[in-house]
Amino acid sequence: MRQPHACGGHFPLSALVKGLMPAQGQRIVSTLALRLAAQETRERWRKQSNGNHSNHEKQMAFRAIAEAVLSDKGSPLNGKLIRRANYADIGSFAESLSILMKDPSLKDKLLTYHATYGQFVAYVEPFTALQTCMQGVLEGLIVLDRCVYLWEQGIQAEMVPVFDEDLSPRCIALLATR
Repeated sequence: MRQPHACGGHFPLSALVKGLMPAQGQRIVSTLALRLAAQETRERWRKQSNGNHSNHEKQMAFRAIAEAVLSDKGSPLNGKLIRRANYADIGSFAESLSILMKDPSLKDKLLTYHATYGQFVAYVEPFTALQTCMQGVLEGLIVLDRCVYLWEQGIQAEMVPVFDEDLSPRCIALLATR
């Protein structure tokens, strides 16, 4: 049976980082943290407009409310459908998602959850800012672990920035020679 949030065999690779594990089977970095390492960088997030931040805040909050409602109903969230919902405001979102999911009762439940938890929407962007601060640290740990693994295999390796992160958030290359 698959463990939720397990990292599989892809991290850590190096004996050095494996040696830092607290105990057998425990992880120092979860799968969610590994996903975060591949997300938007702090610099790219910082350069977004106020409108982009506002849209992100709404989309994350509305999706979280939908996930909570559907979880309580025992229904899975259909990612393809939720992306097609109207995020203009909570009323439009609730209406469009209930139509897309062919569940008329969904609208009232979404509006009720929003009335209860809508006050927390303002925390989405500050939390995202914290995530972007962690992103670079986590990405650096992963790349460094891979570099150390290559050294442990007798391969000379180095981490090299190949271009500005504005072009692509994944801008560090591992150069290795035998």
